[in-house]
Amino acid sequence: MSLFLRKKIVIFASLILMIVIFPLMADAAAPLVPCGRGSDVADRCTLCHLIVGVHGIVGYIRNLLAGVAIAMIAVGGVMYVISAGSQQMMEKAKSVIQQALIGVAIVLGAWLIINTMMLFLGASDNLGVNAVNWYTFDCK
Repeated sequence: MSLFLRKKIVIFASLILMIVIFPLMADAAAPLVPCGRGSDVADRCTLCHLIVGVHGIVGYIRNLLAGVAIAMIAVGGVMYVISAGSQQMMEKAKSVIQQALIGVAIVLGAWLIINTMMLFLGASDNLGVNAVNWYTFDCK
């Protein structure tokens, strides 16, 4: 692969990352745990707030990894298109896309396991967590 082609791929990958991942990071300004900001006794953190915070962190990481996967699939597609019939380049591009899809499957499987565990924790009344539905947790 020529140096010029590599530079184009790096520039394209950087643009995709900026377009896809930076909007996902816009939620980073929002607080993960909505408690304990003052000396008010009613605003103290509880175990429920910890569970809601962990749920927020897991969701943020899932969104970030989904953005990276989308970017890598796009990079693999561009590599495939610009391979110009080169068998070695086409195999590399297919490998990038395949690895990105395997990564998506792993991330979604891990998210499903963690989210199910969070649901079971949220359904427990003694923790003070109100599981509104399968994905929304609210502190009482």
